[in-house]
Order: sequence, then C-alpha cells, then structure tokens
Amino acid sequence: MPSSDKALDHYLSLNPTVFDVLDRFEFRQQERWIDAYCSKYVYILELWLSSGSSDDPRRLHLLFDDVQQLRFEARVGPLTLPLVIRSLQHDQWEYLRYRVIDREEEILAFYSRGFAAELIEGSTQG
Repeated sequence: MPSSDKALDHYLSLNPTVFDVLDRFEFRQQERWIDAYCSKYVYILELWLSSGSSDDPRRLHLLFDDVQQLRFEARVGPLTLPLVIRSLQHDQWEYLRYRVIDREEEILAFYSRGFAAELIEGSTQG
C-alpha cells in the first residue's frame, strides 16, 4: 500500500532487500547558504549497496541529506546492511523526516532530513 511519502515509496519499489552488502560508504560535510549572509553546515551520507552476487552488476545508490546522530560500527569481514528506512512524518518531528537502521546487527543508525534512492545498472560508483 503506497504511503504519502514519495521518496520512501520509490525506495521500496526498487526491491531494496536484495541489496544489503555495503560496497561504499561516504560521509561528508557540505555548506548550505540559507540566504545571502547566513550559511550552515550539514552532513551528507552516500551508500552504495550490492546484492553480493558477482552475477548481478546492479547497485543501489542511497543519498541521505542532513544526517544527524550517525552511529556506524565497522567490523571485520563483509558488512551486510539490510536497511530499514522509517518515515517520521506521523511522529511529530519538526525537522527530521527519516530514521534509518539496519535491521539485523545495528551496525548503522541515524536520522535524516531527506533521501534519494537510485538503482544503477552497473558498478559506476567510481
């Protein structure tokens, strides 16, 4: 059943449970101008996930905007991140819109103001 959240609906339409192996993790700071005289810094998190199969060249590219309270625990061996993205729309959060956590190991958890998901047909993540 579709929700009123287009970004979350699009993400779910990409069959994200297939893509749970972390290929790339990029966390960066970006300056945002609020007006001509005022700026703020936000954190951007970019994830590239694969199916883990050498026969499947597709990658799920996730870009999270204005990330807060990031917790990431690197471990030895391949990292599997079956992600759960939950809308906070009905939780009366004023600023943050999503809660992201991996559902098995709790390796990754954070809040985000927005996100975009894209299925890439080859390993073009650079």
